[in-house]
Amino acid sequence: MLTGHVVRIYPTAEQESLIRRSGGACRFLYNQLLSYEKSIYEKEKRFVPEYELSSRILTLKEEFPWLMEVNAQSLQQVSKNLAKAYKAFFEKRA
Repeated sequence: MLTGHVVRIYPTAEQESLIRRSGGACRFLYNQLLSYEKSIYEKEKRFVPEYELSSRILTLKEEFPWLMEVNAQSLQQVSKNLAKAYKAFFEKRA
């Protein structure tokens, strides 16, 4: 049996702004990395490993400096989630 907890938070205006920026940055990064993954697969018929996606984050941070305002660990988790989802899709587990 799975159980869960619902917790209500009351962030300040500054905290709410940070939460929204983090969510937006992660969504943007996911889409950028997915586009990169698709283009590499179409050209080379290979999957991009997680470490290569993580290094791509550094390139994107140079191109889009506002990504540096967000927690680095949340951006790294995006590459982990994408690699896991892409692998599961092609193994017919998704």
